[in-house]
Amino acid sequence: MKKLNFNTYKDQQYSGMGGLRTVKYEGKCLICGNNTYRMYNDAGKDDTDCRGPLGMFHTNNNLIPSDYGYSGDEVILCWNCSSEDSQAYHKALKHLQETCIKIEN
Repeated sequence: MKKLNFNTYKDQQYSGMGGLRTVKYEGKCLICGNNTYRMYNDAGKDDTDCRGPLGMFHTNNNLIPSDYGYSGDEVILCWNCSSEDSQAYHKALKHLQETCIKIEN
C-alpha cells in the first residue's frame, strides 16, 4: 500500500490500524489552508484519529454550527487549528458566528 497523498481530492485506501480504511477529502482548513481528510473503516464508520496516519495537520475536525447555537455550513478545520491553537480556534469561531444564522430559542 502506498503512502497517503495529501494533495488529492480523491478517495484513498489505507491499510493499517487493524484493517483497510477509506480516506475521504473534506476540504481545506480555513486557517492554515491544509487539505483535511476523514478516515472510515470497512463498515463505513468514522474512524478518524489525529494520532493515526493523517496527523494533526490533515485530520479534519470541523466546527459544527449547531454545537454553538447556529445553523449553516460547517467550518472546515484541521485538528491542529481547532484544538491546539487557541487563536486559530477563536478566529474560526468568529467566522462561524459571522457566516451562520443564530438559532433563536
